[in-house]
Amino acid sequence: MKRIYFTLAVAMLFLATFIGCEKEDMFVPEKLDSNKVENVNAIGFEIPDEIQMPENFKIIFPEIGSKWSWTPHQKIMWVAAKQWGLSDARANAMASAAHMPDIYDNDGHLPGTQQWRHGYVYLYGVYIKFGIADAMCANNINGSGYNGKSAFYYYPSNKPLGDWYLGYASHYLQDVANPWHTSANIYQQISTHSGYETWVANNWTAGHKFQDVISADYSYYAVTNPAASTRSLALWSNNKNTTIYNAYVASGKPTSSGTGNTTLINETKELLKASCRYTKGLIKYTLDAKKAW
Repeated sequence: MKRIYFTLAVAMLFLATFIGCEKEDMFVPEKLDSNKVENVNAIGFEIPDEIQMPENFKIIFPEIGSKWSWTPHQKIMWVAAKQWGLSDARANAMASAAHMPDIYDNDGHLPGTQQWRHGYVYLYGVYIKFGIADAMCANNINGSGYNGKSAFYYYPSNKPLGDWYLGYASHYLQDVANPWHTSANIYQQISTHSGYETWVANNWTAGHKFQDVISADYSYYAVTNPAASTRSLALWSNNKNTTIYNAYVASGKPTSSGTGNTTLINETKELLKASCRYTKGLIKYTLDAKKAW
């Protein structure tokens, strides 16, 4: 159902664009923080240089059947936190919130409004003014996010709640690593969005074992501005959209473990690595800024 709402919202945007409505006024929430910087059209889509982490902390995964039934969002956040050497308690706090934007956003459940906050859509390298994932990430780090609070509001005195908001913010950054959250292709949204995400989840610890890809990668991307990093990641993933979408269709739109062609598998690994590296960069940026390690 969420994917249908996302599709309806995209369709509404195109109708507004092509019948002469003021698209600048479409889907703009009443409350946006000043962290939402004016977007630059057609910026470069190169991924940043990777930075090696100072220490390779060993990760011991929870037992299957316990909290490791978490979603990929939660697992990416947990791996990222543990690779910085954070305690299980802090990694758990961050991970516990990483899926929450899929359950409830602070602006309610009007059809389409939740899902467009999880995207940042480009068309031929130009942002089409659909999606505010950049603002949603930044506001929950250092602005007015969920319930008017943020990670910066709580750090460093209240690390549990600061950690929770950091995990919550990471969701929007991770979402735009998925080309389905940055593509304006309506048919693609209808026919394959849910299926692709199911395929990724079913290949997390089985099949292609995407978990092993991110847990073995001890690099990160520097984040100095959460909103700008979200936009850059969105444009990079959007540039990969045609390749990965075609590979998914050519593979028969799979959902089960162990399926998919080589291109689909390898491109997905790159998306997930980028997602986790940016997440590690977001952790470092936030904890450094507030001296909350």
